[in-house]
Amino acid sequence: SRAGAWDVAVEVDPGVGTRRALLAAQADGQWLVGPDNGVLSLVLQRARRRRLVQLTNRRYWLSPVSQTFHGRDILAPVAAHLARGRPLNTFGRVVSHYQTVRIPLPEPTRQGWRGHVVYLDRFGNMITTIPAHRIGASGWVRYRRRHIRVVSSYGEGRQGEVIALAGSSGYLELAIRDGSAARRAQARRGEAVEWRRG
Repeated sequence: SRAGAWDVAVEVDPGVGTRRALLAAQADGQWLVGPDNGVLSLVLQRARRRRLVQLTNRRYWLSPVSQTFHGRDILAPVAAHLARGRPLNTFGRVVSHYQTVRIPLPEPTRQGWRGHVVYLDRFGNMITTIPAHRIGASGWVRYRRRHIRVVSSYGEGRQGEVIALAGSSGYLELAIRDGSAARRAQARRGEAVEWRRG
């Protein structure tokens, strides 16, 4: 069903209450609502077909609108109307430009794939941009000057060993069984990681 497309809603909007725009978009059949701060840019850039509007029609917002909670007062009501089948262009004026965030995409190499660390989760796992379906459970990973073996589960790691595996997010991650790989390595987002075939 149309409403079934709305599985998860995440708002990343440190500019709430400022003059930044809010958007609703359709990208390859998926519906998106959010601030025009780059949070939607990766999905929009990858889409083959996309339509965007800037949310200007206050008829579909809650009233009054809080200056600190646009997710509740604007974005959630618009998402609900979209899920019920309201046409995209009823929410505001059509736009073609949006803010982008430069996220380095993974690149194939002669031996495998090269990517970057993009997220350090609360468990200390280092999530990369390398898609998990590209690696399977074999090969090894080069991070800084270390060679890290690829395993299929956290349990295969030895105590204190940094391991690489296909994480639940669908991307290659570096981890330590019962520990924090990010803390151990003092990891930073943007660092290079390379997976090579075994």
